Amino acid sequence: MAKGVKILERKFSDIEKQLSGFIAFVDTFVEDDKEVLSFKLSQFDRLNGKYESVKEEIFISLSDLEFNNFDGKITTCNEHIEKLEVRLKSLNYSKYSNETGSNAVSNVIKPCFILPELSLPQFNGDIETWFIFKQQFKDII
Repeated sequence: MAKGVKILERKFSDIEKQLSGFIAFVDTFVEDDKEVLSFKLSQFDRLNGKYESVKEEIFISLSDLEFNNFDGKITTCNEHIEKLEVRLKSLNYSKYSNETGSNAVSNVIKPCFILPELSLPQFNGDIETWFIFKQQFKDII
């Protein structure tokens, strides 16, 4: 099983290095790199898929003791991937919002509604309180 752990460590290390490359790209991104951005987005999607398969392999094949070595690394990678996903998508959004032309505008503009918060108590499933809950719901609407 030690060989399996070493293989998973190498795969995971490769993913961590690629994530570092994406972080460096996002940190040093300039407007002239717009053509590269769509390529990087597709690369990131492939890396994310690779990460998910390696993570699943870790969960399935390792014992609890062996898994403890990967636990912190998985948490860190999850955080990096979430942050990178948001940053890459925001860069992609700014790429389209800075372009001119009706095609770019139609890809970006989406309706955004802000709804007020409702002060409706949570229904507990009790049939006796259903009618009170229903009436409060109708009053709010």
